[in-house]
Amino acid sequence: MTMLRSRAKTNTTSDFTQINEYLPNTPSKNYRPKKRGSFSLVFASFLFLLVLGLGLAFHQIFNTSFLSSLSSSSSSSSSQEAPVVISYKLIRGLPYNSTFDPFYACKADGYTGARAAVAPAFSKKGVVDFNVQLSTSLKILIVGDSVGIQFSQALQEAAGANTADRHVVKYAWRDHEGVHLASPVSGGGAVAGFRITGLFRYSQKDNHFQLAPISGGGWMQQHVDMLKEAVVNSTATAAGETKTKPAKGGAGAAEQGNFDVVIHQFPYGWLERPPEIHFTQEALFDAVNTSHHVFGAKTVILQTVPLQNNVFDMKQELINVNNAIFDFSNNYIPPSDGSGVQTVMVMDIAWFSFNLFAHNAAGLKMIPSSHLKILKQRDQKHSYHGAMLKLVDILNPVLDKRMGTNKLYRRIVGHSCAEVVGNSTKDCKGNIYSNDGMHWCMVS
Repeated sequence: MTMLRSRAKTNTTSDFTQINEYLPNTPSKNYRPKKRGSFSLVFASFLFLLVLGLGLAFHQIFNTSFLSSLSSSSSSSSSQEAPVVISYKLIRGLPYNSTFDPFYACKADGYTGARAAVAPAFSKKGVVDFNVQLSTSLKILIVGDSVGIQFSQALQEAAGANTADRHVVKYAWRDHEGVHLASPVSGGGAVAGFRITGLFRYSQKDNHFQLAPISGGGWMQQHVDMLKEAVVNSTATAAGETKTKPAKGGAGAAEQGNFDVVIHQFPYGWLERPPEIHFTQEALFDAVNTSHHVFGAKTVILQTVPLQNNVFDMKQELINVNNAIFDFSNNYIPPSDGSGVQTVMVMDIAWFSFNLFAHNAAGLKMIPSSHLKILKQRDQKHSYHGAMLKLVDILNPVLDKRMGTNKLYRRIVGHSCAEVVGNSTKDCKGNIYSNDGMHWCMVS
């Protein structure tokens, strides 16, 4: 079960529209929201989680002012304004080509050969045999490391972005995209990625000594301005207008180039150890507040930190970190005057990754399959307690079985392999969801 929770100011007005479309022969029954604040997504694709999470955000709070707070680039809600729309289709057999992600695509060649679904659940109909088509008028920004760039590139492809409508504002190094934009996407919105190697904190503004690919979380106001200018220019071009470059410091690009939603994929692998010390309530507030101050967002989505090679103790690291994220979201109080971030939501990628890890490890007979019943026992009213702790106690010993040549962060066999190999092995046959123990197989 994957959770998406929010704290929002509420009343009874809304100018927004939610459209959910399901094609025939699509696993719609398995993925409809079961109750307010949650949706069933065990074993589903990562891309579906990202897209449906945004869709559910509109669905679960329909007819509240939370929705009207999502349009950061508009100062009024007149009847003449077009409604904000996010629609999606789940299509079985829809190919995903990793069009904009040449570095982390899960290829079936070389040593790995064809990737294998060792867990029986992965081969069931309606689990990982579909992908998503998205249409939105929202402007969405994903802030994170190379995994966050994966998310934004996948979301761009799902939203029908054309190569001609993509703009690489800055490369991090060589051909690795650092700041990029697809605009317009299907529905007239925009999807962007902003690479960073730490939490998005205002104190790191213009710290060029710690820009990606160097750890520390530095970011440049110049790159923010260039991204916003690209949003303005692409919108004008799509409308057939001629847009002149806004004056430096002018309000044009600053307002029109704002984003409705900022999603944080925390760059856990780049953080100085122990990573959990970085997730204080003050640091999370800074990241949320900076999302509004810099990008104008009224809605912020925080992803929980999933299992990855950099984790050595799931209980000490991931339980503490993700409880801190949930606590912040649950306790967040938006400004009463409507300014700032009005909604903070949690997209629980961690629980999703724990499900995948448990099934893969059971398929490799590294844990008894009987332990999988714990996955059904999670209490949606709590964060990372109860069943979560039971599952972590079972999975933690599996982290000790590692392989590969990286001395510090060797791959977790039960997490990213489709076979059990020795500690000295350099590579393994890959499974269907993990590229290298950190990056994901967006195809599945």
